[in-house]
Amino acid sequence: MMTEEMLNSLDNQIDLYVKGIFSQKVFDVAKKMDVNLSKLCFNMIIDDHYRARFESVLSMILGIYGNCLATCYFEGLGYKTNNEVPIFDEDGNEITKSDVSFTDKNGVLNLCEVKTISQILANLDNYKKTVIKNYYDREDYIFANSDNNKIKFELVSKKLIKQVKCLKQNKNAIVNVIIFKNCYLDDDTINELKSLKVRIITLSIDINELINSLSETLSKICNYGVELKLFYENIYQESIINHNKLSA
Repeated sequence: MMTEEMLNSLDNQIDLYVKGIFSQKVFDVAKKMDVNLSKLCFNMIIDDHYRARFESVLSMILGIYGNCLATCYFEGLGYKTNNEVPIFDEDGNEITKSDVSFTDKNGVLNLCEVKTISQILANLDNYKKTVIKNYYDREDYIFANSDNNKIKFELVSKKLIKQVKCLKQNKNAIVNVIIFKNCYLDDDTINELKSLKVRIITLSIDINELINSLSETLSKICNYGVELKLFYENIYQESIINHNKLSA
């Protein structure tokens, strides 16, 4: 336990630490996604079961980073980009948002869905395995090693197709799916995207290196925050013990 003052101090210190790690561009994209990066990390750290929340927080940060990298890529090509642009159906109801959007040199609106994951599978039968030595040694396939991951990759494919169909509600726009180097898309997913006339753009950043890097970064944030949390909790406990001694 901690006093409210200690909790606020912990919150401020984590905020400063996180702001020293991620660039302002990442924070800007996160804000457009309605995510407070510092608060996201703080809420994970103060949870006694923070390790169980690590995966979901990492996934969210990967999504933010993916959108940021895709945004920087298109800006580097000279396009003015927007993030989290709402998409409406024929009745004017908002049905989804585009991760990144820009108008190309032909004056055509481009809507982009960004995926930061190592595999996207339409069918579990398309899941493949290989021998991985010290690291991923093939550029065409990246593999996980559990049934849970296989199911996760299949769900991503289903959500991706559903999202693309929502983006296609804008009849005047080109829809792009943005993935990263070494992301494995099975043929069924690729064919489904092609049938929807969706372009697949692969950025040169290795998806597994990105996942590993952000995982290490989040671990550092966790270690820093948890140590601070224990420090404040120990001070609080000592103050209670000293108070009880004086009251005895």
